[in-house]
Amino acid sequence: LNRHGLVANLKGAERAVAAGIRHLTVTISLSEQYSKKNVGMSCSDSLAQATEIASLATQQQCSTDLIISCSFGSPFHDVNTTDDLPPFFAKARAAGVSQVTLADTTGVASPSLLRAIVGQLGTDFGLHLHDNRGTALVTAFSALELGVRRFDTSIGGIGGSPFAPGAMGNLATESLIHLLDDLGFTTGISLARLFDAGNYLQQILGRPLPSRLFQAGPN
Repeated sequence: LNRHGLVANLKGAERAVAAGIRHLTVTISLSEQYSKKNVGMSCSDSLAQATEIASLATQQQCSTDLIISCSFGSPFHDVNTTDDLPPFFAKARAAGVSQVTLADTTGVASPSLLRAIVGQLGTDFGLHLHDNRGTALVTAFSALELGVRRFDTSIGGIGGSPFAPGAMGNLATESLIHLLDDLGFTTGISLARLFDAGNYLQQILGRPLPSRLFQAGPN
């Protein structure tokens, strides 16, 4: 069992490591306005803090996943992805983290935009997709064809962000696994067990899960 912990600052990282968490996740942003609303600091200050967390993680033999929110666009319209992301991505890679994940916080990523980004950055990153426009799965498919192999998902497609007006849930885990199974990838993840987990989650939340595949059923 690999336990991952989302940490907001250095103190949180220290507490997570002390609690036995070996994989730390840190979120920064490409959008200044989103960064200030989400973590209360500028993008540069947030990146500096992430560098400190990565240093701590390395000392403690832990890994760090640095997520760049608003990588494909901002709800505050202060991000130009093809201009702003490459230099910021380079700084993120230089922060000493184990890996970098590009987050489509407001669900605006598309296959064409992703192809442009891969042309600039290569494929050494993960994807954290939201499904505002119903395009998360087709964007994931495009990413797979381009060589991306790491994705953040959520059972039932739950998720969102209180700091991004209109942000909806993440790419549903069962939708991605269904696609990967169809394409012949071996994941070791049971689609049937994901539906079991979705039923349990739906009972806890007391409302229908947004995933269309989950609502359609496993057959």
